[in-house]
Amino acid sequence: MPLTLGPWTGETRYFSDEIYKELREDDNLFRIYTHTDGTKVGLYIGYYGTERGGHPDHVPTGCYPGSGWGSEEIVPLSVQLRDGRSIVVSNLFATKGALAE
Repeated sequence: MPLTLGPWTGETRYFSDEIYKELREDDNLFRIYTHTDGTKVGLYIGYYGTERGGHPDHVPTGCYPGSGWGSEEIVPLSVQLRDGRSIVVSNLFATKGALAE
């Protein structure tokens, strides 16, 4: 995932060790992207491999509302992989005031 997407510049962020212990994902990406106009957007991608059938133990639909985030919309999204396969991911849009610096 590139750090620069058009007018957006990304900064990689990390959760605390306690959060990683709860998530137990196989791989992840957490970034804050800033638009040239100053708007900020947080991006988190968690990958849960085949050992658990691609299903996380800790799901965003429970985590975000429990932490005060508003779940605006969850949309299945088909993503085309470089090898020609496609996968379906859950695209969750959540809001919670201003993003932490």
